[in-house]
This record gives sequence, structure tokens and C-alpha cells, in this order.
Amino acid sequence: MEILFARPNALPRVMMDIGVVIDVLRMTSTAAAFLRRPECSNIEVAATLRDLPKVSTHRRVIVSELTEAERYGQRIDNSPRIASTMQLANKTPALVTTNGTRALVAAAKVSRRVLLSSFNDVLAVSTHIVSTTSKRVALIPAGNFATGEPRIEDDLCADALGALLEGRVFPFEQAFAKIHRDSRVRERRISEPGFKEDLDLALRVYENSRVLEFEPVGDAVGRIHSVSEATPKRNLE
Repeated sequence: MEILFARPNALPRVMMDIGVVIDVLRMTSTAAAFLRRPECSNIEVAATLRDLPKVSTHRRVIVSELTEAERYGQRIDNSPRIASTMQLANKTPALVTTNGTRALVAAAKVSRRVLLSSFNDVLAVSTHIVSTTSKRVALIPAGNFATGEPRIEDDLCADALGALLEGRVFPFEQAFAKIHRDSRVRERRISEPGFKEDLDLALRVYENSRVLEFEPVGDAVGRIHSVSEATPKRNLE
């Protein structure tokens, strides 16, 4: 298996069998929190705010850190803490974020399948990928989508997934300590309400988790669902 690390704004020209988008703080952790709940079967996705009108408005709740999203309906923050505890009341989450949702749509253009990964589900994702016949896998830490600037938590999660795919042990506790020491993370803990709780939830590794897949269903929109054993590859050639 060939493993490639790539930024979402500089993806490979070669078609990948699987692209794995990683946005630990917070999109992929929020999606994992939603889909751990039995009453949530899928999440709608729009790459950007201008794409949000393409997503069904029927019984949806917008999940975004972008306050401008309130123009399109009820909004909650992009937060694994909120995703774990809010009353869904038969509503479907609709994600639109600064970096992660844009990375999903970009990855889908060069990957037959697009998976999500966070620290929560990295063990399950690695096991699933190894079980496939994939020859080319791109690990895509979202970072800052517009500038390509890395984020330590995304890069370390990509490092963890790469190590697991190669059968190596990864020092999760050391990685978590580095993330806690990062100046940007420390600043967010002070300045953003609820961020400390989100960070605590995001920096956990679960033995058993669902594997999440992004399925594009139109121009710059799609949905996230749990992987089924019969998930087919898309032929993009």
C-alpha cells in the first residue's frame, strides 16, 4: 500500500483509492460524535456557505462555527460536545465549516472513496483500510484550507493513522501532550467558550468506533454515513 500525505489545497494528480480527511478540531470529531448516536444515520454536507442552499432544508439543523450560517436556518456550533448531547428531535445535521467540509469535497475529486478520521476513530479507520485492497491512500490533514497552514492536531492524527497502516505503534499520549502545549490550542482554550470540553472529547481514542465515509451527491455537497461492508468504489476515471 502506497501512503501519501497531502494538503487539501495541493492534492495529488494521481487518482487515489481512498482519501482520508482529518479535521480533529473540530469537523471530523463532531461528525464522529453525531454518528455514535443511534438516532443519527447520516449528516448532510455543504462545502461552503454558498453551497448550503443546495442541501435539503427538510428537518435539518445547521452545524457550523460560521455565525453567518444562521441566515439559512437554525444553527448550532461545530462542536463534538454539542453533537454528543443536543436533542436532535428527528432533525438531520447539516455541516458547513471553514476547513473540513471544503477538504471533503476537494478529496472527493481525486479519490474513489473518501473517509473521515479523528483520534476517536483512528483505530477503526486503519483496520478498515487494511481490510480493503486499496493500493493508494492519501492522508489529508485539513489544516487551514485556504492557506495550507498546518494544524498540529491534524498532522499528528495523520501520523497516527500512517503508523497504524504500517503496523507501527503510535505514542498517542505524547501526541496529546504536544497538542495541549501548542500555543494556538492554548489560546483557543482561553478565548473560545466550550473549547476545553471539545478538546477533551477530541483527544480520545476509542477501541470500537464506526468508520465514516463522505459520499458526494452533487456539486460541492454530499453526505456522511457509516461505512457498510458492501461499500463500492466510485469509478472516477
